[in-house]
Amino acid sequence: MEVRMHLDLFAPINLGGLTLANRMVMAPMTRNRADTDGCVPR
Repeated sequence: MEVRMHLDLFAPINLGGLTLANRMVMAPMTRNRADTDGCVPR
């Protein structure tokens, strides 16, 4: 069972309208930095 759980990490998954190649994702590195136009300042 433990081996199966590790293999699922590399399996594709549909999430909403997106198809992800695997199940490893990374959270945003920053929050609330964009201006009202959606542009990130330098």
